[in-house]
Amino acid sequence: MTRKYDGILVRESVRLAPQNTSEVKPL
Repeated sequence: MTRKYDGILVRESVRLAPQNTSEVKPL
């Protein structure tokens, strides 16, 4: 949705599941 959120979600995802980052940050 927002680029600012992407950074936060990616960081949280990495902590929760490094594999989830692929879905959160397809780039």
